[in-house]
Amino acid sequence: MDHADYLIVGAGLAGSTCAYLLRQAGCDVLLVERLDIEAKSKLCAGLVTPRALHELHNIFDTVPHSLFKSQFGVMRCIAAGITVDLHDIQMRSVERRELDRFVLDAYRADGGELLDRFHVRSIDLDAKRIAGTRDGEGREISFDTRVAADGALSFVRKELTGSSPNAILSLETTVANTGAPLTMDYEDGFIGYSWYAPCGDEAKIGCCAYIGEPDLDQRLRSFAQHMNVGYKRCRG
Repeated sequence: MDHADYLIVGAGLAGSTCAYLLRQAGCDVLLVERLDIEAKSKLCAGLVTPRALHELHNIFDTVPHSLFKSQFGVMRCIAAGITVDLHDIQMRSVERRELDRFVLDAYRADGGELLDRFHVRSIDLDAKRIAGTRDGEGREISFDTRVAADGALSFVRKELTGSSPNAILSLETTVANTGAPLTMDYEDGFIGYSWYAPCGDEAKIGCCAYIGEPDLDQRLRSFAQHMNVGYKRCRG
């Protein structure tokens, strides 16, 4: 059986950053991830707030400027048929896969261990042990401290509380940057939102719904038409 003083479930930005900071403090850390790390990609607009940017520079000695693709001073918000431009927002955009890779590489460069393609099947809090499978083979890991960083639909949360959060459905694709501003659209009767976020020569366009949205693809196509862009495929 493997053992780690700190076991972190989820190798996204939060989990990898936590793992990196613990390694910097000299701790024994194991980071586990359900997906193949080489194929893992986060569905999000890739926006970085001033606070997040400040924290990145606080945590890492050097943050490559090439990570940041666009900078925004204005965000357009659409809701209930009203359009408002918010000024002086000072946000930047990143290609999320690149940012996640940068943080994960920093953790690994400090000797951190990653176990991807690991599906957690059960958690025994009394024995401080998780059981799961990797490539079809059973595996157990004991720990002293467990950190749950496995996202909005957290398996760890479900195991600990017995309940799951409301389902979150997301779709996103990449389109040409038309020069339109960063745009967030909150439509009436839609429990969610859509976004258009410039990212260098491209832009991310997507939408997410928290509950009860029967046709998210149609919702995204309608928003894309509103933004005067088209796409053939999306992922979600």
